[in-house]
Amino acid sequence: MQAILQLELKQLLANRLLLLVGVLLLGTIGFGVYNGQQLVNEKRATIAQLKAEEGAVYRQWQARADSVGKGLLPVGEWSEDPTNPINPGSARWAGQYAILPPADLALVSVGQSDIYPYYAKVSTRSKDAGRNQHSFENPFNLANGQFDLAFTLVFLLPLLIIALSYNLLSAEREGGTLKMMLSQPLQLGQVIGAKLVFRYGLVVGIAWLGIGLALAVAGAPLGTAAFPQLLLLVALYSAFWFALAFFVNVLGKSSPTNALLLVGAWLGFVLVIPSLANVITNSLHPVPSRVELVTALRDAEQRVKRDQEAMLTRFYQSHPQYARKSEKEPWDWRQYYREHFLQKEAEEKLATPVNAAFEAQLARQQALAYRYRFLSPALLLGHSLNEIAGTDTRNYLAFNQSVEDFYGEWNRYFKDKFWKEEKITAATYDRFPTYQSGAAAVAGSFGPNALATVAFGVLFAGLGGWQLSRRRYALAI
Repeated sequence: MQAILQLELKQLLANRLLLLVGVLLLGTIGFGVYNGQQLVNEKRATIAQLKAEEGAVYRQWQARADSVGKGLLPVGEWSEDPTNPINPGSARWAGQYAILPPADLALVSVGQSDIYPYYAKVSTRSKDAGRNQHSFENPFNLANGQFDLAFTLVFLLPLLIIALSYNLLSAEREGGTLKMMLSQPLQLGQVIGAKLVFRYGLVVGIAWLGIGLALAVAGAPLGTAAFPQLLLLVALYSAFWFALAFFVNVLGKSSPTNALLLVGAWLGFVLVIPSLANVITNSLHPVPSRVELVTALRDAEQRVKRDQEAMLTRFYQSHPQYARKSEKEPWDWRQYYREHFLQKEAEEKLATPVNAAFEAQLARQQALAYRYRFLSPALLLGHSLNEIAGTDTRNYLAFNQSVEDFYGEWNRYFKDKFWKEEKITAATYDRFPTYQSGAAAVAGSFGPNALATVAFGVLFAGLGGWQLSRRRYALAI
């Protein structure tokens, strides 16, 4: 056995294949991590800028409220009054940013982060004002995807494994060295097993080394639970491809045929099956057109405007204290905001079922896509890497829901003060509702995804073992 391992190392070094694979693997890992880190740095810079702008504005208004409370500054117009709850709650400058910060290992996979927003400015006016105004993604990048670590592991790592393993047995048979090996007290299974284990260990070792070094240089925390999960996923995914190579090698075909079969398998598992899963998902649960959604929301808005007079009449009949005493009474800002809030609530009430239908259909599509990941180890790995990076679709949908919840909390707080005609003080500014942000949860589906990847590997290893037991004599010729 030791002789086989020594011969393996000499052969790999002699044709420089090991050096080529090592350089390519380390290079693509490093480049992928670098790209991911650049995107994460841009997000963190944007988040810091947003929070700095928000904090500066509110500190300025809080200082003015303190001066007004001490009698050092006149109240002034209503739109400049820092004690008026409308200003910090509804003014154009007002609002708090709800932010989804990058996860500890966000640089591993871009995932859906270039599609879904990671921040939204929440005020009584809107829950997405200012969203995506600080950065715009190149549409070419969106169409072609990002070169990140996930791309290297899902797409390129199998090709490097194929380059190392397509001729494990056929090269020895074609070169006439297989008979020489088997003249020793060795069995065919030991020969191919030693070759597989040796090359598997080299690939995984190089991959682990490259990932660890690249993440350490990028400053990513390696002490989190996500890091060993990442390494284990790489090992399992590599094991699947070596198991597939084992099965192809024991079919007894020539080296070119083995290469063709393995590249065909790569196309199937990495490109064709994911594409078909996407097509089937969109066919079974097509998401309603965004144009139709916007049109429906605009129709709801127009309907409210048509019924506005009747709506306001009913309101003032039930709340006569807010009605103007006569037509000659001046129409002030309070009147405007009362009617604005009433109209806004009516629009949101009509828009709720429209949005709910859209979100429900989207949820059904995502649930189906989530189940289809079990069709391919590439889908399983990509899904797991997105979860580790906090860039999976479910994480962003959860963030959107948290923005909705915070929007409701912000509205209830400031509208309550407006309707009660309460003044706010400098101390009140510190008690405004605060969005509780948190990093994405680590790999909620890690266990099932890892087990499914193992199942794929065991399947092809078992098929290879069965084929080897049937054809051991024919393979040795």
